[in-house]
Amino acid sequence: MADRKYFSRLVSENMDTIKNACDEEFNLVGMFSRYGTGAGMGLVQSRGALATKNHAYGSFDKAEFIDGQYYEKNFYTHFVSCYGCPVHCGRVHKFNTIDGKNTWARGPEYETMYSLGSDLLNGDPSVLAEANKLTEEYGYDSLTVGATVALALEMAEKGIVKEPGLPLEFGNPESIIGLLKKIGEREGIGDVLAKGPKAAAEELGGGSIDYAMQVKNSGFAAWMPRRMKGTGLQFATSNRGACHKRAPIGAEITGQIPMGTIEGKAPLVKQIQDTVNAIFTLVTCRFHEFITEHEMYVKYLEAATGQKLSLTEFYRLGERIWNLEKLFNLGAGLKREDDNLPERCFEPVKGKSSEGAVFTHNEFDTMLDEYYAVRGWDSKGIPTPDKLKELGIEEYASIADAEE
Repeated sequence: MADRKYFSRLVSENMDTIKNACDEEFNLVGMFSRYGTGAGMGLVQSRGALATKNHAYGSFDKAEFIDGQYYEKNFYTHFVSCYGCPVHCGRVHKFNTIDGKNTWARGPEYETMYSLGSDLLNGDPSVLAEANKLTEEYGYDSLTVGATVALALEMAEKGIVKEPGLPLEFGNPESIIGLLKKIGEREGIGDVLAKGPKAAAEELGGGSIDYAMQVKNSGFAAWMPRRMKGTGLQFATSNRGACHKRAPIGAEITGQIPMGTIEGKAPLVKQIQDTVNAIFTLVTCRFHEFITEHEMYVKYLEAATGQKLSLTEFYRLGERIWNLEKLFNLGAGLKREDDNLPERCFEPVKGKSSEGAVFTHNEFDTMLDEYYAVRGWDSKGIPTPDKLKELGIEEYASIADAEE
């Protein structure tokens, strides 16, 4: 530690800021402290952006039974936090499984309330909690497995998928729990689904790929690209698939910027991707960013390492990481076609709250072209030699050259 006293003072100051935010009811950190990450489901529902039934609809008529407030009021709860964090946004709930057993489990978090809840038409909080527990026991990513189960249920409706002895219906607890177990054991249809939504769709055929809500075989997070177009661009361009961690979710869902427009979204997405990449190198929770000035991060870095960076240099660190990740993907054979969204994202949304909302192919292509340009990449999404030199990583240019 370069300056332990300085570092401790920064921690104390930052902790006071966080504690004060926890005491305020109407900010995101305060809501997370009271109800967990599921506190914001009502807002997303009211904006017609709660992905429902494999992203076909933008609202769910049973959302109020699976949000953070409902769990807090109706299930015995105790708090869970990362070490020393006063927010304690995690929860442990007590519930009954579908076979009548009483048990405890961590979560579900907001994203899982979508992926194993609204997206599967599952409005039963106990079934949702049990499904979430299975994801932990089997070691699933709850978003990707949820997208895969949603795909299977939709393709069952279309007559593509069948599983003897197991009903395959949206909203059916037996279907949801049964498929999660079959995937984990790789039994029957579960052996195909265990490969992830893209790989499973390619094997199932029958147009399944259009309804596999994934990017780069990673399942969608709980946000609808047709309603939140900047977030859609982030899903498509994320180096690790449909990731929500580096998207303009807060600005779009709260109305700070228009959700349904494309203007200005490309440079904004780039800025957020670079910034969050830099913040994550500090191994810190992004929730702190809601109430922490970015200058605090470079102060922490200086206190810990002795290295003094300007904010511009700090953000550039994140940009360098993003470009290295992109080069890795290029070396693995990914191309512009992989920075894309499934066809369902270009269909009109169903449901009263957001009916008819649409994301056109032209809008998406325009955003992607602009995004590549502001990144200093060519039209194929390959970082240019000048950009790599600017970032000091020109020694890795051969990966990009190989893909031209």
